[in-house]
Amino acid sequence: MTYLNINATTEEVLNKDGYVLGNFKQHHCYHCDETFRARKSAAADDGNVVHRRCLDGYAEALREARRIATRISDEAKMVAQRARHESTIEQRGTDMAAFASFDNRAAGDPDSDLRKDWNFFHAANRALERADETLAKFAARLTSDPSHAFEWGMDAIAASADKKVFGQIAYYFERGLSVEEIKDLTDKEVYRGARSPARSTSPISNLMEQEIVSAHVRATGRPY
Repeated sequence: MTYLNINATTEEVLNKDGYVLGNFKQHHCYHCDETFRARKSAAADDGNVVHRRCLDGYAEALREARRIATRISDEAKMVAQRARHESTIEQRGTDMAAFASFDNRAAGDPDSDLRKDWNFFHAANRALERADETLAKFAARLTSDPSHAFEWGMDAIAASADKKVFGQIAYYFERGLSVEEIKDLTDKEVYRGARSPARSTSPISNLMEQEIVSAHVRATGRPY
């Protein structure tokens, strides 16, 4: 706490040893707006000078004002984000497979943001298609020869992970998220998997969780 010496014209900021640190020409309490009558006052966290008796109330009012400002800022960011997503949907549509078709490959300059988006979503859509093909083959083997199918079941586990992760990317595409927003969300899943690796008593469950993390890494295309 910083205490103040009050006289008729200025408040001298004193440290704990009584040395003057600076002067302020503030004559009214920022909390109650009354003039300073007491000998001692105090500086609040934001540097404004208040009565010592007003310090707790002013501190709470300051915290509430900061909470309101943060909430207003967050709401403004959400509104701006929704506007960006709606604009992106108008440009790309909501069907990732349709956007990722070769008919759209020639759209825009090769170095344009739209072409970079196409590259990312085309790769995601191909991964989703390959996952569906692998799972269809596994289902056929499972019907004809279950034991043989499970002997070579790792491909199906990896494909299931890809279907989940790249299916989520298709959902993000539908919602109008940008590539960078999708990569940021995927990064969080990678870090979560690294912080809390699967330790289930079920080996298959552990394998699936590991493959899901790997699929997230492949989805971002980042080197990490």
